[in-house]
Amino acid sequence: MNRSEAHESPRDPVVGGVLVRLTDNTVLRESALATLAEHPALTLGEAIGEWWTLAVEAENASEGRDLHGWLATVPGVEWVEVVSVHFVGMADEAASKPAVEVMA
Repeated sequence: MNRSEAHESPRDPVVGGVLVRLTDNTVLRESALATLAEHPALTLGEAIGEWWTLAVEAENASEGRDLHGWLATVPGVEWVEVVSVHFVGMADEAASKPAVEVMA
């Protein structure tokens, strides 16, 4: 089990920030952008040079990993870089607990 799997819950929704590097080939790049824009779990952001920002919403960590794998197979996508991952349920749970527990 890796470090991230030790802290995730299979039930918790996941929101991630991803950068994808697209090809210089105009036809493949436009096709990749259309494919990414059509996917219901992705929100296509702005371009930063050859990189495009994506917001990823998944039902759980497993689905998030599957989306990452799928992104790498899209023709015209040359690289996928995960920038951030947020486990929604864990944040809610952490917010409901005191920051410091005092032992009596």
